[in-house]
Amino acid sequence: MSPQRSKTALFQEAVRLLPSGVAFYGAAACGAFPLDMSQYANLFKSTRIPGLVRDELRTVQHASHVVVQRRGRFWKLDLLDKAGATVPLAQIEAALQAICDASDSSPAPPEEHVGLLTHLSRDQWAELRTAIVASQPNAASLEAIDTALFALCLDVEAPKGACWPVRLPLMASDCI
Repeated sequence: MSPQRSKTALFQEAVRLLPSGVAFYGAAACGAFPLDMSQYANLFKSTRIPGLVRDELRTVQHASHVVVQRRGRFWKLDLLDKAGATVPLAQIEAALQAICDASDSSPAPPEEHVGLLTHLSRDQWAELRTAIVASQPNAASLEAIDTALFALCLDVEAPKGACWPVRLPLMASDCI
């Protein structure tokens, strides 16, 4: 917001010397709000859980899977084996192709596109999410989504049709 203050050698050195947890506040005190790397630790293995009053940032230390979204369905895809090694690329490619094939042959009906619920206001989404978590097996499905390294969406177009009313269960047994 104030490049004349933040584009100086003195400013850059002062912010560099501050601990990462307070560097933002030092910059803000000078009227500058630079992008910094303090949030990069939350880029992967984290999610925001909607709450009625305030959202919760949830991070997972030992995530080993991603969530793949395609045509209204969600799949859990392991990228690391039990020893922590990366799954072979050919295995990942085959799994992604299988997900595409399965979702193309049997897409979720529009009323089951649970991902659309995240477009609601935070309070509405928080209330619906609470109801989803209370149902079984949907709680386990949301847990798999919440603990993923990241979500990969393989949709090529936006879903068509209405998303209401949402029916439970939201996810098929071959998905997560």
